[in-house]
Amino acid sequence: MFLIISFVLFSASCENKNDKLLTKTYYQYFDTVTTVKIYNSNKDFNKICNSFESNVLKKYNQLFDIYKTYKGISSIKTINDNAGIKKIKIDSELTDFLLCCKKMYQKTNGNVNVCLGPVLKIWQKFRNEGKKVPSLNDLKNANRYSSIENLKVNKEKNTAYLAKKGCSIDVGAIAKGYVADKIYSFLLSKNVKNAIVDFGGNIITVGKKTNGENFSVGITNPDNKSENIVTLKCKNGLIISTSGDYERFYEVNGKKYSHIISPKTLFPTEKNKSVTVISKSGYLADTLSTALFILNYKEGLELVNKYNDCYALIIDSSTKLHYSNGFKKFLK
Repeated sequence: MFLIISFVLFSASCENKNDKLLTKTYYQYFDTVTTVKIYNSNKDFNKICNSFESNVLKKYNQLFDIYKTYKGISSIKTINDNAGIKKIKIDSELTDFLLCCKKMYQKTNGNVNVCLGPVLKIWQKFRNEGKKVPSLNDLKNANRYSSIENLKVNKEKNTAYLAKKGCSIDVGAIAKGYVADKIYSFLLSKNVKNAIVDFGGNIITVGKKTNGENFSVGITNPDNKSENIVTLKCKNGLIISTSGDYERFYEVNGKKYSHIISPKTLFPTEKNKSVTVISKSGYLADTLSTALFILNYKEGLELVNKYNDCYALIIDSSTKLHYSNGFKKFLK
């Protein structure tokens, strides 16, 4: 997510003398750090990385940007700037993405709402200032423009429209997961056999380490960021997304306020410290990690257990670990 950055460590050391573990790190996209690690003994690594940067990172960063305008590109910011004014012709991929956002609103019972932008703007302003919290009255006034029904998407015509002036979209809860799927598809298209990518806390794995072992991914202890609370073994094609309250937050009068806002209360949720979701679908893992973070652990487990291909670890406010059905098979 743009606003949700988990601190996840992974190990991918070379096991054979002839294997090269090539690494490239990007800092300028999605307000996060992206690290690509590929086992590769040929000379195509730089070519792959250049293509990855232009065709994945740069492309989707521009499409999903809510702060900057790009010449010749209709982005999320373009839609926001024209709220209550006119429909915007958009790229078919942005159409598909926004339809996914509307679908995930339903699947999470409204706990992930990309139209919560007006409320999130207020929280971001107060978080940047770091002195006080917004009033409930101000948040409620902003929330009048947060209905998902205000987002109109036409798949046939590839248009998007926000029906009221004052509405705005913020895709931080879904965007990085959606792009994680694109990263995996890109690596396969380049015939990459063994790789692991840390995309701002979303982990994408392709194949295994060259000794046949699965990649290992450490999930940070929310009470001590210098250590892992569990270590996971990651199979090919799985994407791991973690949402937590220990990276982006601010304190007022000794109380911590995280960046993850509940659409129901309009305030940061306090039920959990960290949620990790594993799935073959990046956008599903990313969305559910946010939704489960907002819910209490019982509600979260009930939601994730509805999916046969999703698994979750919920670390509640007392640092107790709760596992969904099937999650423990990933523990190392």
